[in-house]
Amino acid sequence: MNYLFQMMIPVVAGIFLDLLWGDPRWLYHPVRLIGHLITWSEKIIRSCLPKNKAGERIGGVILVLIVVSVSAAVPFGILFAAYHYHFWLGIVIESFMCYQILAARSLQKESDLVYLALKNEG
Repeated sequence: MNYLFQMMIPVVAGIFLDLLWGDPRWLYHPVRLIGHLITWSEKIIRSCLPKNKAGERIGGVILVLIVVSVSAAVPFGILFAAYHYHFWLGIVIESFMCYQILAARSLQKESDLVYLALKNEG
């Protein structure tokens, strides 16, 4: 199978799933997990560094490094294991991840609600 075609399968599937379902409210979104990671890491970093401008800057750099590293390593590890086990399992999981990062249908729905609320106020 052509490599470019293989790369496009999860993206196209993710777009299709997003247009079909949007972001279900019952599904725990990865952004919430990242938010918990930020909150947890920030508490630890703030307790270890001095409470001055330099300490906050160093803490900010550490926080960015932690969040970006974990946010990249976890999906990479999941996909690495899935593709290593079976190609189509990797495609399915990567398609789901692509679906999770898109929000076209939900953004349109929510922006329509804002538009209607503003229109009705005026």
